Amino acid sequence: MMKFGLGIFALLVAPLALSRADEFEQLDANRDGIITREEFTRSRAPAKTLSFDTREAARAHAAARRAANFKLFAEAFEQGKALTTRARLERAAAVSAELVSKAEGVTDPKTAEQMAKGGYASRSPVYPRESHIVRLICARTWLRDSIQPNSASWLLLADTVELRWPTEENQAELRTLVQDHDPEIRAMAIEALATLHDPADLEFLASQYTGHFSAESPTSAIFVKQLPVWANGWPNQWAAPEEDPLCLDLFWRQPTLGEHVDRALQEITGDRVTRATFKDWVAKHGNTRQSFWYWQQKLQRQFDQTQFVVHRLAAADPVAFERALSAAFDKLRKTVRAELATLDPQTEAKVVLLAKNTKTGTHDLALPENRFFDPPWQTRLTNDELFALLEGGRPWGDVDWVDAQGNTGELRTRVVTRVMLNAEQAFAREDVPRLQKLLDAPDPPFWWPARAATLIGISRLLPAATLDALDDPQTTGGYLRRALGAEPEALVRGYVARELVRVGLPANKPFLLQQFFDEKDSNTLEDVRFSILEALGEKPLSIEKRTFLIELWKDNRSRVLFTRPRTSISSGWHRRAAVKSFNAHAGRELVTIEDLNDLLQDEKAEATFDRILKLIRDMEALAK
Repeated sequence: MMKFGLGIFALLVAPLALSRADEFEQLDANRDGIITREEFTRSRAPAKTLSFDTREAARAHAAARRAANFKLFAEAFEQGKALTTRARLERAAAVSAELVSKAEGVTDPKTAEQMAKGGYASRSPVYPRESHIVRLICARTWLRDSIQPNSASWLLLADTVELRWPTEENQAELRTLVQDHDPEIRAMAIEALATLHDPADLEFLASQYTGHFSAESPTSAIFVKQLPVWANGWPNQWAAPEEDPLCLDLFWRQPTLGEHVDRALQEITGDRVTRATFKDWVAKHGNTRQSFWYWQQKLQRQFDQTQFVVHRLAAADPVAFERALSAAFDKLRKTVRAELATLDPQTEAKVVLLAKNTKTGTHDLALPENRFFDPPWQTRLTNDELFALLEGGRPWGDVDWVDAQGNTGELRTRVVTRVMLNAEQAFAREDVPRLQKLLDAPDPPFWWPARAATLIGISRLLPAATLDALDDPQTTGGYLRRALGAEPEALVRGYVARELVRVGLPANKPFLLQQFFDEKDSNTLEDVRFSILEALGEKPLSIEKRTFLIELWKDNRSRVLFTRPRTSISSGWHRRAAVKSFNAHAGRELVTIEDLNDLLQDEKAEATFDRILKLIRDMEALAK
């Protein structure tokens, strides 16, 4: 009977669990030969894990641990209601001191050696057990959202996120305790007050390293997160067989009072501001609810908390989890847009056009599920104000337009992408020549997503093409066709092809078919082939899309494309996109993940392709 390790289970249900695409992307990186899905799954497991006879047993064990952790937290939270604010902070400091005294070092010589080579503490007794993290969060509830180790946090956070202390009701008293005579109480109050994220507290906190105590006064120990252990090659000791593993991704450190203040400033702002730099920082970025940093931090917290609230469904029903998460994000987006609408137009615009969920590394064209805003990114800016932004203006002085390396590309790209994907609402047909100048500049100061968005945005301002003039560049389809043939960047061509699928079927099917098979192999994931295949399965589905997809599958050139030995990353992704779109039109997973895995293996690809082709012909017959 198959054994399921706790480490594997964590990967299955963790909030940021790998998607199938992520898993297969790692499969693609295996250049020594294709491995099976089961071998791949086993390869992800730590060498030593808690083992279970069935997946259900693993889930039951995790649910029991989560329930036990929630019980501890709920009991501590209930007890805290009877305590004064000062008594809560005293308890937090006492528990912290006790846990520090129980810290341990790494006992495995190999692990210690590898960690030492990476510049990390190893044998020093600074690491907590998982139970210590649970106890710490029970005592210092305000740390819960910032302490996210690989094991304990998702077990604890999912069921406790709605139990919150401190709240705004405690703000005044915490401010008083920030000036307490006891440095431990003072430190705990600074730390707790910061988690209320009130911009008005910045000036107040920045002044707290003077007074009763020196900035160098030692205070309660805190956790500091170091690089995840798996990223550095040493064993996952936190996933060892014992029930209460050692957590190597967090360690204890005793800061000074001044360092507590620095951490508090950084907690509120999300920036690297310190006591030394605060005066200059606040002069530029401000300390009001109209500041960009305030909204960036607020939105990030809201979306993170929303994910954790819904996360309790993940272990029981992954499908229900995805649906509930999508609904929760949609509701949050509507709430945020309504709140932004009450602000002045400039504040609304800088938040809508610049704020980004840092938990997704993708660009705005890809529209990740956890994005802050749904397109179109509409604002109340005038036409002239929008053009000033597109042409390099930097109207908001509290925004860091230039990054630490001196580049302006990232924010410029974000602004141009979002404005141009909203072109139909923001501009008119007579604006096209001025917009085209953005693309014709010899060295545009933005990256490829902005170029793709600008091409798409301009095309949406043009009239539809007629059947006798499909190549007319003064029409939507003709403009896209010309761009698809002329653009050198594969990613740009890919998104242009998506747009042509969206607006140009069935008239542009022969042209897209030719572009599909003329595309050269590359290591770009979202090339023309992938983009066409994926676009054919995107909503709204249509007869035209289904017909085109079936025709692609039945074309003999596709057999070669989908069964040949994979020589690039994109060749595997083409097969995934084709299967995904076919299943979208079928309305269910007609081609299973196992079929896809077989299609990705050279020795099974031909037979699997024939099996899928039979399903396609059956679906085609039913459609008739």
